[in-house]
Amino acid sequence: MAKRWSPNVLTATRLVLGVASITATVNSYWLVAAGFVFLAALYDNWANRLARRLNTTAEFARDIDMLSDLLVFGLAPATLYFFAQFSENGLTGYLLALVYPAACAFRLARYTVAGAKVYYPSDPLPVAGPALSGLALVGSMLPTTVHVMIIILASVLVIANVRVPRLW
Repeated sequence: MAKRWSPNVLTATRLVLGVASITATVNSYWLVAAGFVFLAALYDNWANRLARRLNTTAEFARDIDMLSDLLVFGLAPATLYFFAQFSENGLTGYLLALVYPAACAFRLARYTVAGAKVYYPSDPLPVAGPALSGLALVGSMLPTTVHVMIIILASVLVIANVRVPRLW
């Protein structure tokens, strides 16, 4: 029983880190919020390795993993980006903050529908989420136009079937 649930505990921890990141962002602890997203990327790696090592797969595990990915690598970085860069841009800022998580949801839904028929060599969400979180922190050094291009480019790359090399 513990063998089957061990990777799910790490995945559930990622969900908690996603909520903690959003909470930290709203309370203006942006460095802490980005740190939670980076930590969640490590937990994603550990959970995937553990699941492969223990040879555990289940539909529940896949679904909770995707929900966790959407929260921690889609919504949390977009929330951080909004508060750090786009909050003073009114409706345009809100729309820009919605583009990236919508792209993440689209990718995850496409993967769910395709099931085993489509093979993704690696998922760019655990790479894109921390990257956007880090870029949100260096915001004052870049003009708003560059941030707009970063969000749009990240969204396009998440949707595209781009082969992302494994980092670990």
